[in-house]
Amino acid sequence: MTTTSSMSSRGREGEGLAGDEEAQLRIGGLRFPDYLRPIYANFVNVNHTPWDFRLTFGILKTPMPGAEVDQAKDAGAVEPEAVADIILPANLMHGVISALKDNFDRYIAQYGAPGLNPEGPEQRG
Repeated sequence: MTTTSSMSSRGREGEGLAGDEEAQLRIGGLRFPDYLRPIYANFVNVNHTPWDFRLTFGILKTPMPGAEVDQAKDAGAVEPEAVADIILPANLMHGVISALKDNFDRYIAQYGAPGLNPEGPEQRG
């Protein structure tokens, strides 16, 4: 089951795009172009300016024994590989944080707190 929440920097959820009463337009469902594919990430870096927030998602891989481990030890760090870079207007962040919190609370109610269970989350009744 996938649960989603939507918001726009143009106004609150459910508000029209135009400011006047006569030309109210609702934001419909999200449209997915054919070329768009999900990307897995297990790392996120968040930065901001006075105007926007930048979320850079990446994959942090465990170094393989041998040359990769030696290289990581020499560098003193393991570097994640960026897979997506998203810039959001600052006025959208309250909605993003609210949607994440709402979905995370529902996740915890359904599966419990995320952990390292190799068999995956437990379904709760």
